[in-house]
Amino acid sequence: TKVFEYMCIGLPFVTSDFPIYKDVADESGAGLCVDPTDPMAVANAIEAILTNDEVAARMSKNGIAATRSRWNWDHEGDKLVALYRSISGKIA
Repeated sequence: TKVFEYMCIGLPFVTSDFPIYKDVADESGAGLCVDPTDPMAVANAIEAILTNDEVAARMSKNGIAATRSRWNWDHEGDKLVALYRSISGKIA
């Protein structure tokens, strides 16, 4: 949830390179994924964003655009309701 909140406000992010986070970062271009057990990789990713205004601005714009077009309740809500229906069979 935090990654999407950061994207929504245009805050570039650095997160662990877990598959689900990597997919979001790669598709959106709004952040960087690194091995969480590699402190140098984490530091380098943070530094890459903080020291390059152009990169940070691009990631910021990408995050906002991605949450407006792809990762939002209008787009994902139907999937969530369908999941609830499949689990319970009772939700109208």
